[in-house]
Amino acid sequence: MGSDMFPNAGGRIVLRTPGGMRVDGVEWGDGQGKDYVSLERGDPTERKDSNGNGLYDGWYNSESKTGATPGEVNNNSGMYTLDPSTGKPQLHTLGEIKMYNRPLAGLQEMLDLSSGAAWKKFTVADAARMVDRFAYEALSYDLSGHFLLGDFSEENNNFIANAMGSSGEWKFTEVPKGSYFLCVLSDDLDIVGEIEVALKIGDNGEYSAPVKLLFQQSAALYAEVTLKDKTNTLYLKVVNKSENKCSLKKIVLEPVYSVKGRLNINTASPQALKSFSVSEGLVNMIKANRPIGERDARMLGIGELFEADNSLISTHKSFCLKSDTYEILSRGEFMPADKTMAYQIIRAVIERGD
Repeated sequence: MGSDMFPNAGGRIVLRTPGGMRVDGVEWGDGQGKDYVSLERGDPTERKDSNGNGLYDGWYNSESKTGATPGEVNNNSGMYTLDPSTGKPQLHTLGEIKMYNRPLAGLQEMLDLSSGAAWKKFTVADAARMVDRFAYEALSYDLSGHFLLGDFSEENNNFIANAMGSSGEWKFTEVPKGSYFLCVLSDDLDIVGEIEVALKIGDNGEYSAPVKLLFQQSAALYAEVTLKDKTNTLYLKVVNKSENKCSLKKIVLEPVYSVKGRLNINTASPQALKSFSVSEGLVNMIKANRPIGERDARMLGIGELFEADNSLISTHKSFCLKSDTYEILSRGEFMPADKTMAYQIIRAVIERGD
């Protein structure tokens, strides 16, 4: 201490990758440092960060006779606490910490992890609503193999248009009945610009009025599309309305209400329940009696709902009272200047048995 490199008035040391991402860092404040006395960590499990900037700042002055403990056990007031049973100082020791070179096996392993802040809790109902939302099935169609005509040229399964006004048409057959949100996707994350989209359902129909769409994060979202026949033929027409290059990869039809697999009757939205032809009256009855299975100690099950509406019998295998096991993958990115410098993928497994 006491040099220009480590000033007594306070400072910080930050370790960064060649790309500028912070790996670790520490700092000390005015008054913590003394000439020719090292700063040391106290309790090895302490994660002190008084100003919340992610840098450790819980330093203690070394009490060693030499003013430092190079290669030795730290010696400072933060290493000890008073033992109430003996009245003598007791040394803090670092207990065993489990490290896993694999995904976490369960919630208990997650709870055992140490962090500088308290874990945020969420209810099982919140988790169930997330799971039911992620259970919606989307239809994905590559544009390759469906091109009819136009100015777009195919390059590596992508369709490229370099000039404003360039157009292309695609045909998709045997699209299942349902209500969907249509999205046009590009695999170019930097794509910007505007396209014009028109749709035609069936071979004898007419194209809808063109709608202008803007790309955001490589996606251009169209309005809701309803297909009424059991299987349908869908035509797509796209016109490049920008001076930028337009690169298209696929379309996605995300069902508005359709749900794949068993639906949790206690957390599903009314729209999702109605997608199984559940009547309005039964939906209201289900909402009023939630949570079904635990109300008034009656253990009301799905079978008892048949008395209210026997049309439910034909679809009863599509429902459950409690969801099973789900995996949720989340990806977070650090993107200074819109460039990915680092990312972290978090895997969470939610289990809810009978």
